[in-house]
Amino acid sequence: MGAKAPLQSQNYIWIEFNTKPKFNYQTAQQQISETALKKRLLRGIPLSKSDMPINKTHIQSVEQSLSAKCIHTSKWLNAGLFALRNNIPPKKTIDQLQQIKTYTFLLNQHKPLKKTQESPLDYGASKEMLGQIKTPFLHQKGYAGETMSIAVFDGGFSYTDQLEQFEHLFEDQKIIATYDFVHDTSFVFDHSAHGMNVLGFMAAKQVGHYIGTAPNAHYALFITEDVTQESLMEEIHWLLAAEKADSLGIDIINSSLGYTEFDDPSQNHTYADLDGNTTIVTRAADMAAQKGILVVNSAGNSGSSPWKYISAPADADSILAVGAVNNKGEYVNFSSIGPSADQRIKPEVACWGNKNQTIGFNGETYPGSGTSFAAPLIAGSAACLWQAYPEYTNMDIIESISKSAHQYHAPDRYLGYGIPNFEGAFSLLDIIKNPSENILLYPTTTSHYFTALLSKHKNTSIQITFYTTSGQLLYTHIQNTDEKGRIDLSFSLPDLASQVLNIEFMNTLNGSFIGSSKINFIGF
Repeated sequence: MGAKAPLQSQNYIWIEFNTKPKFNYQTAQQQISETALKKRLLRGIPLSKSDMPINKTHIQSVEQSLSAKCIHTSKWLNAGLFALRNNIPPKKTIDQLQQIKTYTFLLNQHKPLKKTQESPLDYGASKEMLGQIKTPFLHQKGYAGETMSIAVFDGGFSYTDQLEQFEHLFEDQKIIATYDFVHDTSFVFDHSAHGMNVLGFMAAKQVGHYIGTAPNAHYALFITEDVTQESLMEEIHWLLAAEKADSLGIDIINSSLGYTEFDDPSQNHTYADLDGNTTIVTRAADMAAQKGILVVNSAGNSGSSPWKYISAPADADSILAVGAVNNKGEYVNFSSIGPSADQRIKPEVACWGNKNQTIGFNGETYPGSGTSFAAPLIAGSAACLWQAYPEYTNMDIIESISKSAHQYHAPDRYLGYGIPNFEGAFSLLDIIKNPSENILLYPTTTSHYFTALLSKHKNTSIQITFYTTSGQLLYTHIQNTDEKGRIDLSFSLPDLASQVLNIEFMNTLNGSFIGSSKINFIGF
Protein backbone atom coordinates (compact mmCIF):
# COMPACT_ATOMS: atom_id res chain seq x y z
CA MET A 1 0.00 0.00 0.00
CA GLY A 2 1.25 3.47 -0.80
CA ALA A 3 2.39 5.99 1.78
CA LYS A 4 -0.39 7.88 3.49
CA ALA A 5 -0.77 11.61 3.14
CA PRO A 6 -1.27 13.71 6.27
CA LEU A 7 -4.83 13.53 7.55
CA GLN A 8 -6.93 16.49 6.53
CA SER A 9 -10.25 17.50 8.08
CA GLN A 10 -13.06 18.91 5.97
CA ASN A 11 -16.59 19.82 6.91
CA TYR A 12 -19.30 18.85 4.46
CA ILE A 13 -22.98 19.50 4.25
CA TRP A 14 -25.63 17.33 2.55
CA ILE A 15 -28.67 19.24 1.32
CA GLU A 16 -31.84 17.76 -0.17
CA PHE A 17 -33.91 20.26 -2.15
CA ASN A 18 -37.68 20.48 -2.34
CA THR A 19 -38.04 21.44 -6.01
CA LYS A 20 -36.71 20.09 -9.28
CA PRO A 21 -37.02 20.98 -13.00
CA LYS A 22 -40.13 19.63 -14.73
CA PHE A 23 -39.77 16.29 -16.44
CA ASN A 24 -38.40 16.44 -19.96
CA TYR A 25 -37.88 13.15 -21.79
CA GLN A 26 -34.90 14.29 -23.86
CA THR A 27 -33.12 15.76 -20.85
CA ALA A 28 -33.74 12.64 -18.77
CA GLN A 29 -32.58 10.41 -21.63
CA GLN A 30 -29.28 12.28 -21.81
CA GLN A 31 -28.50 11.30 -18.21
CA ILE A 32 -28.13 7.57 -18.94
CA SER A 33 -26.33 5.49 -21.54
CA GLU A 34 -27.92 3.86 -24.57
CA THR A 35 -27.36 0.49 -22.91
CA ALA A 36 -29.25 1.64 -19.83
CA LEU A 37 -32.11 3.02 -21.92
CA LYS A 38 -32.49 -0.22 -23.87
CA LYS A 39 -32.68 -2.24 -20.65
CA ARG A 40 -35.28 0.13 -19.25
CA LEU A 41 -37.38 -0.32 -22.39
CA LEU A 42 -36.96 -4.12 -22.34
CA ARG A 43 -38.19 -4.35 -18.76
CA GLY A 44 -40.89 -1.70 -19.01
CA ILE A 45 -39.24 0.84 -16.68
CA PRO A 46 -39.96 4.40 -17.90
CA LEU A 47 -37.82 7.46 -17.44
CA SER A 48 -39.13 9.67 -14.65
CA LYS A 49 -38.52 12.92 -12.82
CA SER A 50 -35.89 11.21 -10.66
CA ASP A 51 -33.79 10.84 -13.82
CA MET A 52 -33.72 14.60 -14.26
CA PRO A 53 -30.59 16.48 -13.17
CA ILE A 54 -30.62 18.76 -10.16
CA ASN A 55 -31.49 22.45 -10.63
CA LYS A 56 -28.23 24.35 -11.19
CA THR A 57 -29.60 27.47 -9.55
CA HIS A 58 -30.01 25.53 -6.29
CA ILE A 59 -26.32 24.64 -6.39
CA GLN A 60 -25.26 28.20 -7.12
CA SER A 61 -27.46 29.56 -4.35
CA VAL A 62 -25.97 27.27 -1.72
CA GLU A 63 -22.41 27.90 -2.88
CA GLN A 64 -22.91 31.65 -2.60
CA SER A 65 -24.90 31.76 0.64
CA LEU A 66 -22.78 29.22 2.54
CA SER A 67 -19.39 29.97 0.99
CA ALA A 68 -19.22 26.34 -0.12
CA LYS A 69 -18.20 24.26 -3.13
CA CYS A 70 -20.43 21.54 -4.58
CA ILE A 71 -18.55 18.22 -4.60
CA HIS A 72 -21.27 15.84 -5.78
CA THR A 73 -24.92 15.93 -6.76
CA SER A 74 -27.63 13.25 -6.60
CA LYS A 75 -30.43 13.40 -9.14
CA TRP A 76 -32.27 10.57 -7.34
CA LEU A 77 -32.50 12.33 -3.98
CA ASN A 78 -32.36 15.82 -5.53
CA ALA A 79 -29.43 16.65 -3.31
CA GLY A 80 -25.94 18.10 -3.23
CA LEU A 81 -22.85 17.46 -1.14
CA PHE A 82 -20.99 20.70 -0.39
CA ALA A 83 -17.53 21.33 1.09
CA LEU A 84 -17.78 24.24 3.50
CA ARG A 85 -15.15 26.92 3.73
CA ASN A 86 -16.63 28.33 6.92
CA ASN A 87 -18.53 26.93 9.91
CA ILE A 88 -21.74 24.95 9.57
CA PRO A 89 -24.75 27.33 9.33
CA PRO A 90 -27.91 26.96 11.45
CA LYS A 91 -29.87 23.83 10.55
CA LYS A 92 -33.10 25.77 9.95
CA THR A 93 -31.68 27.37 6.81
CA ILE A 94 -31.72 24.16 4.74
CA ASP A 95 -33.80 21.01 4.23
CA GLN A 96 -31.37 18.43 5.63
CA LEU A 97 -27.98 18.82 7.26
CA GLN A 98 -25.24 16.49 8.40
CA GLN A 99 -21.69 17.30 9.47
CA ILE A 100 -19.28 14.75 7.99
CA LYS A 101 -15.52 14.32 8.32
CA THR A 102 -13.35 12.52 5.76
CA TYR A 103 -9.68 11.89 4.97
CA THR A 104 -7.55 11.60 1.81
CA PHE A 105 -4.80 9.07 1.00
CA LEU A 106 -2.20 8.59 -1.74
CA LEU A 107 -2.56 5.73 -4.25
CA ASN A 108 -0.29 3.02 -5.66
CA GLN A 109 0.34 2.51 -9.38
CA HIS A 110 -1.33 -0.15 -11.53
CA LYS A 111 0.76 -3.32 -12.01
CA PRO A 112 1.05 -5.52 -15.16
CA LEU A 113 -0.63 -8.89 -15.57
CA LYS A 114 0.31 -12.33 -16.85
CA LYS A 115 -1.53 -14.55 -19.33
CA THR A 116 -3.79 -17.32 -18.09
CA GLN A 117 -6.08 -20.08 -19.34
CA GLU A 118 -9.65 -20.84 -18.37
CA SER A 119 -12.04 -23.66 -17.54
CA PRO A 120 -15.71 -22.79 -17.11
CA LEU A 121 -16.81 -25.84 -15.13
CA ASP A 122 -13.76 -27.06 -13.12
CA TYR A 123 -14.73 -25.44 -9.80
CA GLY A 124 -11.99 -26.62 -7.49
CA ALA A 125 -12.28 -25.04 -4.03
CA SER A 126 -15.56 -23.29 -4.84
CA LYS A 127 -17.44 -26.45 -5.83
CA GLU A 128 -19.32 -27.02 -2.55
CA MET A 129 -20.30 -23.38 -2.08
CA LEU A 130 -21.83 -23.14 -5.53
CA GLY A 131 -23.35 -26.60 -5.20
CA GLN A 132 -25.31 -25.59 -2.10
CA ILE A 133 -27.42 -23.17 -4.17
CA LYS A 134 -27.28 -25.17 -7.46
CA THR A 135 -25.41 -22.52 -9.46
CA PRO A 136 -23.56 -25.10 -11.59
CA PHE A 137 -26.93 -26.02 -13.15
CA LEU A 138 -27.07 -22.55 -14.71
CA HIS A 139 -23.50 -22.80 -15.97
CA GLN A 140 -24.26 -26.16 -17.55
CA LYS A 141 -27.22 -24.54 -19.31
CA GLY A 142 -24.79 -22.07 -20.86
CA TYR A 143 -25.41 -19.13 -18.53
CA ALA A 144 -22.27 -17.84 -16.82
CA GLY A 145 -23.09 -14.13 -16.94
CA GLU A 146 -21.86 -13.33 -20.45
CA THR A 147 -24.51 -10.69 -21.20
CA MET A 148 -24.85 -9.35 -17.65
CA SER A 149 -23.14 -6.59 -15.68
CA ILE A 150 -22.52 -6.39 -11.94
CA ALA A 151 -21.37 -3.34 -9.97
CA VAL A 152 -19.42 -4.18 -6.82
CA PHE A 153 -19.44 -1.59 -4.02
CA ASP A 154 -16.69 -2.06 -1.45
CA GLY A 155 -13.70 -0.56 0.36
CA GLY A 156 -11.01 -1.48 -2.17
CA PHE A 157 -9.88 -4.15 -4.61
CA SER A 158 -6.23 -4.66 -3.68
CA TYR A 159 -4.42 -7.46 -5.59
CA THR A 160 -7.24 -7.85 -8.14
CA ASP A 161 -4.85 -6.56 -10.83
CA GLN A 162 -2.15 -9.05 -9.78
CA LEU A 163 -3.86 -12.42 -9.30
CA GLU A 164 -4.32 -15.14 -11.88
CA GLN A 165 -7.96 -15.71 -10.91
CA PHE A 166 -8.86 -12.25 -12.27
CA GLU A 167 -6.63 -12.01 -15.34
CA HIS A 168 -9.49 -12.86 -17.70
CA LEU A 169 -11.33 -9.73 -16.56
CA PHE A 170 -8.56 -7.55 -17.96
CA GLU A 171 -7.74 -9.66 -21.00
CA ASP A 172 -11.38 -9.93 -22.09
CA GLN A 173 -12.17 -6.32 -21.15
CA LYS A 174 -14.76 -7.44 -18.61
CA ILE A 175 -14.13 -4.49 -16.29
CA ILE A 176 -16.30 -1.79 -17.81
CA ALA A 177 -15.83 0.92 -15.16
CA THR A 178 -13.81 1.71 -12.04
CA TYR A 179 -14.10 4.61 -9.66
CA ASP A 180 -13.05 5.42 -6.13
CA PHE A 181 -15.70 7.76 -4.72
CA VAL A 182 -13.75 8.12 -1.48
CA HIS A 183 -10.52 9.41 -3.02
CA ASP A 184 -11.92 10.79 -6.29
CA THR A 185 -9.88 8.70 -8.71
CA SER A 186 -10.47 5.89 -11.20
CA PHE A 187 -7.82 3.71 -9.56
CA VAL A 188 -9.43 1.11 -7.26
CA PHE A 189 -6.77 -1.56 -6.71
CA ASP A 190 -5.72 -0.35 -3.28
CA HIS A 191 -6.86 0.43 0.29
CA SER A 192 -8.48 -2.92 1.07
CA ALA A 193 -8.54 -6.50 -0.19
CA HIS A 194 -12.12 -7.01 0.99
CA GLY A 195 -13.53 -6.02 -2.39
CA MET A 196 -11.17 -8.48 -4.07
CA ASN A 197 -12.38 -11.24 -1.75
CA VAL A 198 -16.00 -10.40 -2.56
CA LEU A 199 -15.32 -10.13 -6.30
CA GLY A 200 -13.72 -13.57 -6.24
CA PHE A 201 -16.99 -15.27 -5.31
CA MET A 202 -18.47 -13.95 -8.55
CA ALA A 203 -15.72 -13.27 -11.09
CA ALA A 204 -12.84 -15.65 -10.32
CA LYS A 205 -11.83 -18.13 -12.99
CA GLN A 206 -8.83 -20.45 -12.67
CA VAL A 207 -8.39 -24.00 -13.96
CA GLY A 208 -9.08 -26.62 -11.30
CA HIS A 209 -8.70 -24.08 -8.52
CA TYR A 210 -11.63 -21.72 -8.23
CA ILE A 211 -14.65 -20.63 -10.31
CA GLY A 212 -17.04 -17.87 -9.24
CA THR A 213 -20.79 -17.75 -9.66
CA ALA A 214 -20.67 -15.40 -12.70
CA PRO A 215 -17.16 -15.74 -14.15
CA ASN A 216 -18.06 -14.35 -17.57
CA ALA A 217 -20.07 -11.29 -16.48
CA HIS A 218 -18.93 -7.68 -16.90
CA TYR A 219 -18.00 -5.77 -13.76
CA ALA A 220 -17.89 -2.20 -12.50
CA LEU A 221 -15.68 -1.79 -9.43
CA PHE A 222 -16.59 1.11 -7.16
CA ILE A 223 -14.98 2.10 -3.87
CA THR A 224 -17.67 3.63 -1.67
CA GLU A 225 -16.37 2.55 1.74
CA ASP A 226 -13.70 4.53 3.61
CA VAL A 227 -11.85 1.80 5.49
CA THR A 228 -10.28 4.30 7.89
CA GLN A 229 -13.54 5.42 9.48
CA GLU A 230 -17.31 5.07 9.70
CA SER A 231 -19.37 8.10 8.71
CA LEU A 232 -22.49 9.10 6.82
CA MET A 233 -20.24 10.15 3.96
CA GLU A 234 -20.02 6.48 3.00
CA GLU A 235 -23.77 6.32 2.49
CA ILE A 236 -23.52 9.28 0.14
CA HIS A 237 -20.72 7.54 -1.77
CA TRP A 238 -23.01 4.49 -2.06
CA LEU A 239 -25.78 6.66 -3.50
CA LEU A 240 -23.44 8.27 -6.04
CA ALA A 241 -22.11 4.87 -7.11
CA ALA A 242 -25.66 3.56 -7.54
CA GLU A 243 -26.54 6.50 -9.78
CA LYS A 244 -23.40 5.84 -11.81
CA ALA A 245 -24.33 2.17 -12.09
CA ASP A 246 -27.78 3.13 -13.36
CA SER A 247 -26.33 5.49 -15.96
CA LEU A 248 -24.12 2.67 -17.26
CA GLY A 249 -27.00 0.20 -17.55
CA ILE A 250 -25.71 -2.09 -14.79
CA ASP A 251 -27.98 -5.07 -14.07
CA ILE A 252 -26.97 -5.99 -10.51
CA ILE A 253 -25.35 -4.24 -7.56
CA ASN A 254 -23.51 -6.36 -5.02
CA SER A 255 -22.95 -4.46 -1.79
CA SER A 256 -21.26 -6.30 1.05
CA LEU A 257 -21.60 -3.21 3.23
CA GLY A 258 -23.87 -2.03 6.02
CA TYR A 259 -24.36 0.94 8.30
CA THR A 260 -25.70 1.25 11.84
CA GLU A 261 -23.21 3.07 14.09
CA PHE A 262 -20.58 5.68 13.25
CA ASP A 263 -17.46 7.25 14.74
CA ASP A 264 -19.61 10.26 15.56
CA PRO A 265 -22.42 8.83 17.74
CA SER A 266 -24.73 11.69 16.76
CA GLN A 267 -24.91 10.13 13.27
CA ASN A 268 -25.90 6.65 14.53
CA HIS A 269 -28.97 4.93 13.16
CA THR A 270 -31.53 3.36 15.42
CA TYR A 271 -33.46 0.16 14.77
CA ALA A 272 -36.50 2.32 14.07
CA ASP A 273 -34.57 3.88 11.17
CA LEU A 274 -34.43 0.49 9.43
CA ASP A 275 -37.94 0.83 8.03
CA GLY A 276 -37.00 0.81 4.34
CA ASN A 277 -37.53 4.55 3.90
CA THR A 278 -35.28 6.53 6.24
CA THR A 279 -31.51 6.26 5.76
CA ILE A 280 -29.78 7.77 2.74
CA VAL A 281 -28.27 4.47 1.67
CA THR A 282 -31.57 2.59 1.97
CA ARG A 283 -33.41 5.20 -0.08
CA ALA A 284 -30.62 4.91 -2.65
CA ALA A 285 -30.99 1.12 -2.78
CA ASP A 286 -34.74 1.33 -3.28
CA MET A 287 -34.31 3.95 -5.99
CA ALA A 288 -31.81 1.68 -7.76
CA ALA A 289 -34.45 -1.06 -7.60
CA GLN A 290 -37.02 1.31 -9.10
CA LYS A 291 -34.62 1.85 -12.01
CA GLY A 292 -34.60 -1.91 -12.65
CA ILE A 293 -31.34 -2.81 -10.88
CA LEU A 294 -31.29 -5.95 -8.76
CA VAL A 295 -29.60 -4.94 -5.50
CA VAL A 296 -28.04 -7.71 -3.40
CA ASN A 297 -26.77 -6.62 0.03
CA SER A 298 -25.24 -8.51 2.93
CA ALA A 299 -27.49 -8.65 6.00
CA GLY A 300 -24.65 -7.80 8.39
CA ASN A 301 -22.54 -9.59 10.98
CA SER A 302 -24.19 -8.37 14.18
CA GLY A 303 -26.25 -11.43 15.05
CA SER A 304 -24.28 -12.17 18.22
CA SER A 305 -23.85 -8.50 19.24
CA PRO A 306 -26.21 -6.29 21.25
CA TRP A 307 -27.44 -4.69 17.99
CA LYS A 308 -28.22 -8.13 16.42
CA TYR A 309 -30.39 -6.72 13.60
CA ILE A 310 -29.70 -6.14 9.91
CA SER A 311 -27.97 -2.93 8.86
CA ALA A 312 -28.83 -0.33 6.23
CA PRO A 313 -29.40 -0.76 3.28
CA ALA A 314 -30.41 -4.38 3.95
CA ASP A 315 -33.72 -3.00 5.19
CA ALA A 316 -34.65 -1.70 1.72
CA ASP A 317 -37.98 -3.18 0.60
CA SER A 318 -37.11 -4.02 -3.02
CA ILE A 319 -33.76 -5.78 -2.69
CA LEU A 320 -32.32 -9.12 -1.60
CA ALA A 321 -30.68 -9.03 1.82
CA VAL A 322 -28.53 -12.11 2.35
CA GLY A 323 -27.78 -13.89 5.61
CA ALA A 324 -25.26 -16.65 6.31
CA VAL A 325 -25.38 -20.39 6.93
CA ASN A 326 -22.63 -22.97 7.29
CA ASN A 327 -21.79 -25.81 4.92
CA LYS A 328 -24.64 -27.87 6.42
CA GLY A 329 -27.19 -25.14 5.77
CA GLU A 330 -27.46 -24.16 9.44
CA TYR A 331 -27.78 -20.57 10.67
CA VAL A 332 -24.52 -19.13 12.02
CA ASN A 333 -24.92 -16.84 15.00
CA PHE A 334 -22.99 -13.85 13.66
CA SER A 335 -25.47 -13.38 10.80
CA SER A 336 -27.70 -10.34 11.44
CA ILE A 337 -31.36 -11.06 11.89
CA GLY A 338 -34.66 -9.44 11.02
CA PRO A 339 -37.29 -8.36 10.75
CA SER A 340 -37.03 -4.80 9.48
CA ALA A 341 -38.40 -2.10 11.77
CA ASP A 342 -41.71 -2.23 9.87
CA GLN A 343 -41.84 -6.01 10.35
CA ARG A 344 -40.95 -7.23 6.85
CA ILE A 345 -39.11 -10.52 6.32
CA LYS A 346 -35.36 -9.88 6.55
CA PRO A 347 -33.03 -11.23 5.39
CA GLU A 348 -34.85 -12.57 2.33
CA VAL A 349 -32.46 -15.47 1.74
CA ALA A 350 -29.24 -16.99 3.07
CA CYS A 351 -26.38 -19.12 1.81
CA TRP A 352 -22.90 -20.29 2.73
CA GLY A 353 -21.09 -17.54 4.65
CA ASN A 354 -19.14 -19.43 7.29
CA LYS A 355 -15.58 -20.57 6.58
CA ASN A 356 -16.02 -19.97 2.84
CA GLN A 357 -13.10 -20.76 0.58
CA THR A 358 -11.93 -17.20 -0.04
CA ILE A 359 -9.23 -15.95 -2.43
CA GLY A 360 -6.33 -14.42 -0.50
CA PHE A 361 -3.76 -11.79 -1.46
CA ASN A 362 -1.33 -14.49 -2.65
CA GLY A 363 -3.91 -16.27 -4.80
CA GLU A 364 -4.34 -19.17 -2.40
CA THR A 365 -7.66 -19.86 -0.72
CA TYR A 366 -8.33 -19.63 2.99
CA PRO A 367 -11.46 -19.92 5.17
CA GLY A 368 -13.23 -16.59 5.56
CA SER A 369 -16.59 -15.82 7.16
CA GLY A 370 -19.27 -13.16 6.97
CA THR A 371 -22.48 -12.26 5.20
CA SER A 372 -20.14 -10.22 2.97
CA PHE A 373 -19.12 -13.53 1.42
CA ALA A 374 -22.66 -14.92 1.17
CA ALA A 375 -24.09 -11.95 -0.78
CA PRO A 376 -21.85 -12.30 -3.89
CA LEU A 377 -22.71 -15.99 -4.20
CA ILE A 378 -26.34 -14.91 -4.59
CA ALA A 379 -25.56 -11.87 -6.76
CA GLY A 380 -23.49 -13.80 -9.30
CA SER A 381 -26.00 -16.64 -9.45
CA ALA A 382 -28.81 -14.14 -9.94
CA ALA A 383 -26.89 -12.68 -12.89
CA CYS A 384 -26.79 -16.10 -14.58
CA LEU A 385 -30.48 -16.68 -13.86
CA TRP A 386 -31.44 -13.28 -15.26
CA GLN A 387 -29.27 -13.89 -18.31
CA ALA A 388 -31.51 -16.86 -19.13
CA TYR A 389 -34.67 -14.71 -18.91
CA PRO A 390 -33.68 -11.10 -19.72
CA GLU A 391 -37.25 -10.00 -20.36
CA TYR A 392 -38.14 -10.43 -16.70
CA THR A 393 -37.74 -7.57 -14.19
CA ASN A 394 -35.48 -7.42 -11.15
CA MET A 395 -38.53 -8.04 -8.95
CA ASP A 396 -39.42 -11.16 -10.96
CA ILE A 397 -35.92 -12.47 -10.35
CA ILE A 398 -36.15 -11.71 -6.62
CA GLU A 399 -39.50 -13.48 -6.44
CA SER A 400 -38.23 -16.60 -8.22
CA ILE A 401 -35.14 -16.79 -5.98
CA SER A 402 -37.25 -16.39 -2.84
CA LYS A 403 -39.79 -19.00 -3.96
CA SER A 404 -37.00 -21.49 -4.67
CA ALA A 405 -35.66 -21.22 -1.11
CA HIS A 406 -36.04 -24.18 1.21
CA GLN A 407 -38.33 -22.54 3.81
CA TYR A 408 -40.34 -20.29 1.53
CA HIS A 409 -43.63 -21.21 3.23
CA ALA A 410 -42.25 -20.81 6.74
CA PRO A 411 -39.81 -17.88 6.71
CA ASP A 412 -38.10 -16.76 9.91
CA ARG A 413 -35.99 -13.88 11.22
CA TYR A 414 -32.72 -15.80 10.80
CA LEU A 415 -32.70 -17.08 7.20
CA GLY A 416 -35.79 -15.41 5.78
CA TYR A 417 -37.13 -17.69 3.05
CA GLY A 418 -34.04 -19.85 3.37
CA ILE A 419 -31.36 -21.20 1.05
CA PRO A 420 -32.20 -20.63 -2.65
CA ASN A 421 -32.11 -23.36 -5.27
CA PHE A 422 -31.21 -21.70 -8.58
CA GLU A 423 -32.24 -24.77 -10.55
CA GLY A 424 -35.68 -24.41 -9.01
CA ALA A 425 -35.73 -20.65 -9.69
CA PHE A 426 -34.86 -21.35 -13.33
CA SER A 427 -37.71 -23.88 -13.59
CA LEU A 428 -40.16 -21.44 -12.06
CA LEU A 429 -39.38 -18.76 -14.64
CA ASP A 430 -39.39 -21.33 -17.43
CA ILE A 431 -42.80 -22.75 -16.63
CA ILE A 432 -44.31 -19.27 -16.37
CA LYS A 433 -42.81 -18.34 -19.74
CA ASN A 434 -43.53 -21.67 -21.44
CA PRO A 435 -46.59 -23.32 -19.86
CA SER A 436 -46.74 -27.05 -20.52
CA GLU A 437 -47.54 -30.25 -18.69
CA ASN A 438 -44.48 -29.62 -16.54
CA ILE A 439 -45.07 -29.58 -12.79
CA LEU A 440 -43.12 -27.08 -10.75
CA LEU A 441 -42.57 -27.54 -7.01
CA TYR A 442 -41.11 -24.90 -4.75
CA PRO A 443 -39.26 -25.13 -2.53
CA THR A 444 -37.72 -28.42 -3.60
CA THR A 445 -36.53 -29.17 -0.07
CA THR A 446 -39.12 -29.00 2.73
CA SER A 447 -40.39 -30.49 5.96
CA HIS A 448 -44.14 -29.94 5.43
CA TYR A 449 -44.93 -26.96 3.17
CA PHE A 450 -44.66 -26.60 -0.60
CA THR A 451 -46.41 -25.10 -3.62
CA ALA A 452 -47.15 -26.98 -6.84
CA LEU A 453 -47.74 -25.08 -10.07
CA LEU A 454 -49.68 -26.91 -12.80
CA SER A 455 -50.13 -24.20 -15.42
CA LYS A 456 -52.55 -26.16 -17.64
CA HIS A 457 -54.81 -27.26 -14.81
CA LYS A 458 -56.43 -24.13 -13.41
CA ASN A 459 -59.40 -24.33 -11.02
CA THR A 460 -59.21 -28.11 -11.16
CA SER A 461 -59.57 -30.81 -8.50
CA ILE A 462 -56.22 -32.58 -8.13
CA GLN A 463 -55.25 -35.72 -6.23
CA ILE A 464 -51.72 -35.54 -4.81
CA THR A 465 -50.09 -38.80 -3.74
CA PHE A 466 -46.75 -39.27 -1.95
CA TYR A 467 -44.60 -42.37 -2.43
CA THR A 468 -41.16 -43.42 -1.31
CA THR A 469 -38.67 -44.20 -4.07
CA SER A 470 -39.31 -47.89 -3.36
CA GLY A 471 -43.04 -47.40 -4.12
CA GLN A 472 -44.49 -47.31 -0.57
CA LEU A 473 -47.69 -45.22 -0.40
CA LEU A 474 -47.36 -42.52 2.28
CA TYR A 475 -50.05 -39.88 1.88
CA THR A 476 -52.93 -38.89 -0.39
CA HIS A 477 -54.66 -35.53 -0.55
CA ILE A 478 -57.26 -33.86 -2.84
CA GLN A 479 -57.28 -30.11 -3.37
CA ASN A 480 -58.34 -27.60 -6.02
CA THR A 481 -55.84 -25.51 -7.94
CA ASP A 482 -56.46 -21.76 -8.10
CA GLU A 483 -56.87 -19.56 -11.19
CA LYS A 484 -53.13 -19.81 -11.85
CA GLY A 485 -52.95 -23.59 -11.53
CA ARG A 486 -51.39 -23.38 -8.08
CA ILE A 487 -51.77 -25.51 -4.96
CA ASP A 488 -50.36 -24.53 -1.57
CA LEU A 489 -50.05 -27.71 0.45
CA SER A 490 -49.27 -28.40 4.10
CA PHE A 491 -48.63 -32.03 5.03
CA SER A 492 -47.10 -33.97 7.90
CA LEU A 493 -45.13 -37.23 7.82
CA PRO A 494 -43.78 -37.33 11.41
CA ASP A 495 -42.55 -40.92 11.39
CA LEU A 496 -40.57 -40.65 8.15
CA ALA A 497 -36.82 -40.11 8.01
CA SER A 498 -35.35 -37.59 5.60
CA GLN A 499 -35.35 -38.86 2.02
CA VAL A 500 -36.39 -38.13 -1.55
CA LEU A 501 -40.12 -38.63 -2.16
CA ASN A 502 -42.06 -39.09 -5.39
CA ILE A 503 -45.25 -37.07 -5.79
CA GLU A 504 -47.90 -37.96 -8.39
CA PHE A 505 -50.67 -35.63 -9.59
CA MET A 506 -54.00 -36.83 -11.04
CA ASN A 507 -56.99 -34.87 -12.37
CA THR A 508 -59.90 -36.18 -10.26
CA LEU A 509 -62.53 -34.78 -12.64
CA ASN A 510 -61.58 -37.06 -15.54
CA GLY A 511 -59.21 -39.49 -13.83
CA SER A 512 -56.26 -38.57 -16.07
CA PHE A 513 -52.70 -38.77 -14.84
CA ILE A 514 -51.01 -35.36 -15.01
CA GLY A 515 -47.44 -36.18 -14.03
CA SER A 516 -45.00 -36.67 -11.20
CA SER A 517 -42.17 -34.84 -9.49
CA LYS A 518 -39.69 -35.31 -6.65
CA ILE A 519 -39.12 -33.45 -3.41
CA ASN A 520 -36.40 -33.65 -0.76
CA PHE A 521 -38.26 -34.34 2.47
CA ILE A 522 -36.60 -33.27 5.72
CA GLY A 523 -37.85 -35.66 8.41
CA PHE A 524 -38.68 -34.54 11.93
